[in-house]
Amino acid sequence: MRRSSLGSAHSVWAALLEAVAVAFVLLASLWAPVTAYARQEALRVDDQAGLLTAEEERSLQGRYASLSRYVDAGFVTTTNPGGSTESFCNAYVNREFGSDPAVIFAIDMNNRNIYVYANQAGLSVISQADARAITDNIYQYASRGEYYECADAAFSQILAKCQGGGIARPVKHITNALIAVVLGVLINYWACVYVRAKARGNADEGMALQIEKTMPNFELDDPVLIKTERVYRSSDSGGDGGGGGGGGRGGGGHSF
Repeated sequence: MRRSSLGSAHSVWAALLEAVAVAFVLLASLWAPVTAYARQEALRVDDQAGLLTAEEERSLQGRYASLSRYVDAGFVTTTNPGGSTESFCNAYVNREFGSDPAVIFAIDMNNRNIYVYANQAGLSVISQADARAITDNIYQYASRGEYYECADAAFSQILAKCQGGGIARPVKHITNALIAVVLGVLINYWACVYVRAKARGNADEGMALQIEKTMPNFELDDPVLIKTERVYRSSDSGGDGGGGGGGGRGGGGHSF
């Protein structure tokens, strides 16, 4: 009778352990696809214009899955933006990400423009100046039709910025150098103008005094100084490049 009780208890424990094992297997099988799906969606790729192959899409998602630690990120292409590239990006981010920190890189084939866009929360990660610098650095890829390389270079710089790194700004350095050269030329030019005007004024004053001496029949109460004045005007032109931002959103773009 005692053996029967022991055998029954053993069977109960065996059944219980088997149930626990089955439950563990079921939970593991459910967890695996959820994890894989989350990694796949870490970088959203929405290639509406069909610029990438399926393999290139998977490559981007795999290489930049870690972006999800810092910000919602997406790559979107379009042939029908319905307006400017910036307005398209703004509408897309509002629709897909809401108010969560988000940064997207867009290729607009209709307007032939690339754009890095951040919503209000995303600007703390990628500023408008960062966005402009990124597009300045990578537009050549889009000009050559190398759209995967263009996206890869964009997200490489976005990720580096998220991780505390910097973004190369060669265009800014070139612009600063050109401004310095132009200022130097202008300063030298105005210095020459001033010296010549000073010399001309002295010459005119001396001529007036000479006239007074050589013409005694004329009474000149005061010396008459005859001066000529030249007015120099410099024309400059400028424009506002890149993209603009307002209302807590912004980005930067570059045509290709």
